[in-house]
Amino acid sequence: MNEDSLRKKRRALTDAEIDKFLGAAHLVDEERARFHAAEKTIGGKTKGRSYAELPRRPPVPQAILWKCLILTGLRWHEAATLRWADVNEQARYFVVRAEIAKNKTSRSVPFPTEHVQDLDDVKEANASATGRSPVPGDLVFLSPLGCPWENRAGGMR
Repeated sequence: MNEDSLRKKRRALTDAEIDKFLGAAHLVDEERARFHAAEKTIGGKTKGRSYAELPRRPPVPQAILWKCLILTGLRWHEAATLRWADVNEQARYFVVRAEIAKNKTSRSVPFPTEHVQDLDDVKEANASATGRSPVPGDLVFLSPLGCPWENRAGGMR
């Protein structure tokens, strides 16, 4: 039997692997923010003052999305289609709607208290990226460009 055809046994990430993964995600978010702010170009003064004064919207950080997937066990599609109306911050749970759930049954997914601040940060980042405060029908997690994940090339699945 070919080694490539053998199934690998699944395992959970260790705490150290999770910390390393989320640390890398934060670094990517910071690097993307510096790129979109054109820090290097503006610092080098190669494009002139008019370029430096152009309005720039910051990208939406993604580390909180990855953290949410790790903390809750949501599937990718469930997280990418989660709407603000599906979030109950007081009771600390998400509602996975039946039309989104794999088994077509709605369910509540709890999240820890620490994630409430993360959700507030997501609201703020989404408002910065889109130019307006999120409303209940808006998606919670947007792509780095501030659009729904399904609008990105290649879809979200």
